[in-house]
Amino acid sequence: MYIAIPIPNLVLYESITLNNINLVSISNIIDSNSNCSNLINVIHKNEEIFDESIDSYAIYYTDENLDFSDKNSLVEHLIKPVDYALDCLRISLNSYMHHEQFVGIPGLYNGYKIVILIDDSFNFNQLIIGDKSFNLLVEGIGCDASDYTCDHSINNLLLSKRNDEVYNKYREILHRCCNNMQIYDTDNSFSYLFSMAESLIPSEINSFQKKKRQILSFISKDQNEFDILSQQFYFYSKVVRTEVFHNGKTLLEILDWKKVLEMLEDLHLLIVRFCLKAIKSEIKSFDRLQKEILFREKSFVYNTPAEDELSINVSFVPDHCDYYCEIPNLYINKIIKIGDVLLIPKDIKKHIHEIKETYCYGVEICNNICNDNIEIVESSMPLRNDFPHHDMFISINSSSETKIISILLSFSNISTATSPWSKLCASLKV
Repeated sequence: MYIAIPIPNLVLYESITLNNINLVSISNIIDSNSNCSNLINVIHKNEEIFDESIDSYAIYYTDENLDFSDKNSLVEHLIKPVDYALDCLRISLNSYMHHEQFVGIPGLYNGYKIVILIDDSFNFNQLIIGDKSFNLLVEGIGCDASDYTCDHSINNLLLSKRNDEVYNKYREILHRCCNNMQIYDTDNSFSYLFSMAESLIPSEINSFQKKKRQILSFISKDQNEFDILSQQFYFYSKVVRTEVFHNGKTLLEILDWKKVLEMLEDLHLLIVRFCLKAIKSEIKSFDRLQKEILFREKSFVYNTPAEDELSINVSFVPDHCDYYCEIPNLYINKIIKIGDVLLIPKDIKKHIHEIKETYCYGVEICNNICNDNIEIVESSMPLRNDFPHHDMFISINSSSETKIISILLSFSNISTATSPWSKLCASLKV
C-alpha cells in the first residue's frame, strides 16, 4: 500500500528521499528524478486525487496491516513517520528569525488531517479523513527546499531505526524542539524551550545551575567555547528566565523583538546540539550517558560570568510600540478598546471620516486646554457623550473612567506626522 500525504507550505523543485519517504513535487516529478517510476505511476494514475492547490506530497510504501477501526488514530499513525522525517528539513532550513518560512503541518488540508491510500497497482484506494485540526499555524510563504543539501551525518541520526532509551528520549526532544518553532507566542515558546533544556540531563538533579554546567560541558569543544556559551546561557537563565518565570514579565518588556528571536534561536540550537551529540555517541543507556557527561564536566572550569559583562542591556524597554495584526474568526461592528489594544472592524474604511471627526474633536479640545496653560495627559482624555459618533466606540477598561480616545491621541504627539491618525490613514491608504 502506498501512502500519500499532502505537505502545505513546502516548495520543491526535485524529489527528496528520506529513508523510505519520498518528498515530491507533483508538477515537477517527471523531470526531477528518472528513477522514480513507481512514484510517477502513483501520481499519473491518480491525477484527479492530488489537489493542485498543494504541490508537495510525501509518498511512501508500507506492507503494514492497517487498523481502520479508529480513523483519526490511523491518520496520526501514518503521518507520524513523515512528520519526524521532516525534521531533517526543519533543522537545516527553518529558523525563529523567519516564522513565515516554516514547513507546513503534514497531512493538513482544509482544516483536517488527511491521508490518501493507493494500492499496489497504483490505483486509488481511499481517502481517510481525521478529526478537524485547530493547529493551523501554516501561514506565510512557506519553506523553499530548492537549496536543501542532504547532510547524511545528521539525517542518519534523525532517521535511525534505533529503539534504545537514549535514542528515543533525545529523538523525541528534537522533534518537539522543531515543532516549537511553530509557536508564535514568544513567551510560550521560551518556556517550552527551557523545559526541554532542563530535561536534557538524564539524572535527577534539582539544581538548574548544575544541569546547565553539565549541558555546556557535554557540547563544548574547548574551554573558550564553554566560557562563551556559559556567559550567554547565564543571561538567559539568570536574568530572562527569572524575569519571565518568577516576576511575571513578558520577553518584550526586557528585550527588543530581534533579541528575543536570537535568544530563541540560541536555545533551540543548544538543545539540537546536545541531542544530536547524545545520539551520535551511540550510548544506549542513561547510566552510561550520565557517566560520560560527568567525565566531560571535569574537563572544564566554570567561572560565574560578571553581571556587567552581559552582552545585552536588560534594562531595555521601548518607549512605545505599535503592532498591527489580523484576528481571524472575530466579528465586530464597533471599535473596541481594551487597555492599550484597539480592535478595529474589517469594514473600517466605510467609517473613516466619522472616526476622523471624533479624532479632530479630541485634538481641538487638547489644543484649547493647552492654550489655557492647563497641562493635560492625552492618554487620560475620556470619550464623552458630546464627542461626534461616540456610539461607534466600545470601551472595556478595568478603570471606571472611559478613555477610548486615548488610543488615537497617545503614543506620539498629535502635531507630528507620525501620529496614530497618520498611521491609521496610511495603513488604510486614505
